Amino acid sequence: MSLETSDVDVLIVGSGVSGLFLSNFLSKLNVDFILIDSLKDPINRIRDTGLVSENFVNLFPKAKDFAIKSYRSANFYLGKDSFEVFARRGNYYLLDRVALNKHLLESAEKYGEVSFGERLERINGYAITNYRKIRYKVIVDATGPYSYVRKLYDLESNKDFVIGIEIHTEDLLADGIHIFLDKKYSKEHFLWIVGLDGYSKVGIMDKGLNMRKFLKIIRDFGIYDYSLIYSHVIKRREEKVLAYKNFISVGESTGYLKKFSLGGILVSYIQAYFASLVIKGYLEKGIPLERYNKIIKDYFYVRSFPDFVRKAMKKKAIFNILKVLNANKIVSYFDLDFYIPFYRIKSIRVFESDL
Repeated sequence: MSLETSDVDVLIVGSGVSGLFLSNFLSKLNVDFILIDSLKDPINRIRDTGLVSENFVNLFPKAKDFAIKSYRSANFYLGKDSFEVFARRGNYYLLDRVALNKHLLESAEKYGEVSFGERLERINGYAITNYRKIRYKVIVDATGPYSYVRKLYDLESNKDFVIGIEIHTEDLLADGIHIFLDKKYSKEHFLWIVGLDGYSKVGIMDKGLNMRKFLKIIRDFGIYDYSLIYSHVIKRREEKVLAYKNFISVGESTGYLKKFSLGGILVSYIQAYFASLVIKGYLEKGIPLERYNKIIKDYFYVRSFPDFVRKAMKKKAIFNILKVLNANKIVSYFDLDFYIPFYRIKSIRVFESDL
């Protein structure tokens, strides 16, 4: 039995926030696309925190419509020492991720084809799914850290992962955002608590994390009753190749997101924006998709800085120096995006004239 064949300019594999942002950018550029996802209901499965800063809202004002709560400061802890950092340029927002992605999905469905429950099985000159063959000019890997499309293209994929776990609990009613840098919680990254009305979200990121260790840690905070367990795997290092021939990747498949911690959604937005421009240039002017590699690496030019600051702040002497030297003025320069000082609306269009 022969499979139905579809023809499209761009095939996007994965309907997470990066794939959805890309579909929206492509629709504005009048680029034909098909968005597929192997899950039948991927939107309602979203569980991650959805914290964004004013930087993201400046780029995507509609985000405020999906804000559950806003915050103006974050508290940092190392042992018995702590200090509070205030955002000088606006608020932090906790987004309803399901509502946000539903909004993006509605827009995508107006201008392109969206197919859930459709699984990419192999690539042989065209994409073969469990339903059909899809002939495409560009294929996009938006499948997350396991980079499924990258593997089908036989591209090397970094397997150095960080593990993240999040729970919701009423045992600990926090107020605001709290970030714990103690190595007993996370040797390389951090543990965080975000307070809401009536419950708190508690999460941790670390390289060697497992559920047993996580449960032991949260019991130190008096947490025994919890719900909505969400675990995820995150690439710890950036991929060297983000685009190759007619392949391009966005979001967690690139390995850039969690370097910047709470800027993950913002990074997805920016990558999707640049990917859409490069794809348009490729389709209309024959500009190589490999141009995307340089654009992303140049744009995230301080990509190692967040790791450096996190490691530095875990040193008691440096932590106390920041506290004494009015850490609010020093750290809030980075707008609480966990050390991303370079996202500005003016700079995001810098490469358009080149495409």
